[in-house]
Amino acid sequence: MTTHTSAMPIPTTTQDTSAALFSHASHTLCLLTGFPYLAWIPALCLRATAKNAHNRAHATTALNFTLTQLMVWSVWAVLIVGALVTSSSTFAVVALVVLSLSGLLYFALGVYATCRALFHAYRIEPFRYPAYLAFRMVK
Repeated sequence: MTTHTSAMPIPTTTQDTSAALFSHASHTLCLLTGFPYLAWIPALCLRATAKNAHNRAHATTALNFTLTQLMVWSVWAVLIVGALVTSSSTFAVVALVVLSLSGLLYFALGVYATCRALFHAYRIEPFRYPAYLAFRMVK
């Protein structure tokens, strides 16, 4: 018995990389956004164990940093996933590149400033944070 060749699956010459790209991008997003989602815990603990208002103010500065990072990274994750999903247009590809570069730059600045704020809160040293990196959400 012979099987007709049209019933045989046709091998594809190119792999579908869109699923792999989306998978790698989502794992990268999870790793990058894990920092602000977890960094608020030591800031909150430092604030709760502060012995006076001065120490509490330094811990609050660190908490403001982490909450700002949390908000920014949540919005950034939604935007970059949206750009990944609609990456068929030229505008979406340009937006994806701009979002990626700006997100990594902000992440580097934010991690540095948040770690510095946590260190100063732990050591109880005076520290003022730049307004463009954190909003004053907790007083």
